[in-house]
Amino acid sequence: MQMVRGFRHTELPPHIYSQAQTAYQSMLNTSRDQTIVLVGQTGSGKTTSLKHILSYYCHSYGGLQCDVLGKNTFS
Repeated sequence: MQMVRGFRHTELPPHIYSQAQTAYQSMLNTSRDQTIVLVGQTGSGKTTSLKHILSYYCHSYGGLQCDVLGKNTFS
């Protein structure tokens, strides 16, 4: 997770954390809500990607209880 914090979008490798970082930075820079759309066929990893995005935000920016989020919401 530390590999993407503080970098610009153009400097980041294609990774789910870099997409999450880009959306967060865009939200801060534009003062507008951002959306990440996860699309794909059944079994393509949408739920897992969502877990990674939420985990990234939780660990990087705080404000959420990581244990509760991981255990109760997406078990």
